[in-house]
Amino acid sequence: MLEASAPGVGTVMSSVQLHFAKLYFAGKAQNWPLAEFELHEVEENLDKAVALRPEEHGVNLIGLTDAFKQTQLTALKEAAAQKDGDAFQAAYTEAVGVCNGCHEETQRPFILITVPTIPPLSNQQWTPPMRPSEP
Repeated sequence: MLEASAPGVGTVMSSVQLHFAKLYFAGKAQNWPLAEFELHEVEENLDKAVALRPEEHGVNLIGLTDAFKQTQLTALKEAAAQKDGDAFQAAYTEAVGVCNGCHEETQRPFILITVPTIPPLSNQQWTPPMRPSEP
C-alpha cells in the first residue's frame, strides 16, 4: 500500500530539475543561503530517486549519484560557501554535463538538461533579501 502511494522516479526527478534550476538563479543572484538550501533539496531528491530505483538498464544509479554528490555537488557547495560566482557557474555547467551523461547511460538521451535561461518560478525573489543596517 505504501509503495503504491510513493511518487514515481519521474516525479522525483522533476523535483530535482526544479530545484536545480532554482539553484542556478540563486547562485547567479549570489543568494548563497538560497543556493545552499536548493543544493540540499537536490541532494535529498536524488537520494529519493535512487531509493526508488537503484539500477536502470544495468546502470548502478546509487554509484552514479554518489559520485555526482561527491564531485559536482561538492564543487557547487564549496563555491556557494566561498561566495564565488565564477566557480559556481563553472561547477553548475559541469554538473549539467554530468546529468546528461547519466541520462545517456540510462538510455534516456532525449532528456537533455540545459543551463536555464528563464527562472522556473515568477513568484520567487532570487536576490538576497535586504537587511536593515545595524547601528
